[in-house]
Amino acid sequence: MRMRLLSAVLVVFLVAACGKTGHSSRGGWPAALVALENFPSAEHSRVEEAVKQLNERALRPILMEQGTTGGGYPVTIRFREPWPEAPNRAGYATIEDDRCTVEISSVLFEATFKDYLFPVIWHEVGHCAGLEHIPQEGEVMYKYSGALGSYTEGAIQRFFGTLLSQAGLPAGSSQGARRIADSLPPSD
Repeated sequence: MRMRLLSAVLVVFLVAACGKTGHSSRGGWPAALVALENFPSAEHSRVEEAVKQLNERALRPILMEQGTTGGGYPVTIRFREPWPEAPNRAGYATIEDDRCTVEISSVLFEATFKDYLFPVIWHEVGHCAGLEHIPQEGEVMYKYSGALGSYTEGAIQRFFGTLLSQAGLPAGSSQGARRIADSLPPSD
C-alpha cells in the first residue's frame, strides 16, 4: 500500500514543471552563471553537467560557466526543498531586468527523477531568456516537464532554436544540428 501511495505522489509531481515571475530584458546573452547555491557536492556536479549540455546542444554558450569572463545577464541556480504551497513544482524562475534566479527542487536529485533534471533546468533558463510556456505537449517549454528521453529530436531542436533567437544569439550550423540529433536518446 505504501508503494502504491508513493507511486501516486510521484506521478502527481511530474505534472507540475515550473512557474515564473517577472519579465526579462533579454539583454546580455550569453548569460553569466553567477552561482550554484546550496547544492550538495553530487548534485552540484549534475547541475554543472546540465549547464554544459545546454551549451553543447545549443552549439554555443547560452549560459557561461562560473568563472568564465564575458557573460552578461546574471543567472543564479539554487537548490531548494520542495515548495510547501506547490510541492509538485520541479523548478521556478524569478526574472528581473538585471538578473534571473532559477530554483530547482531537491526531488529532481532522487533516482526516480534523475532524467528530469536537464529539461527542467533548460526550461527555466528558457524563462530567463524570456520564453513563455507553449500549449503543445512534448515541447521543452510546455508547462509540464518530462524525462529527457521523452523529448523528440524535433522538440529539442525547436527549443534551442527558439532560445537562441529569443536571446539574440546566432543559430548553430546544420552540421552542428546533425551532431545534436546523433547524440539524442532514441524516441518511441
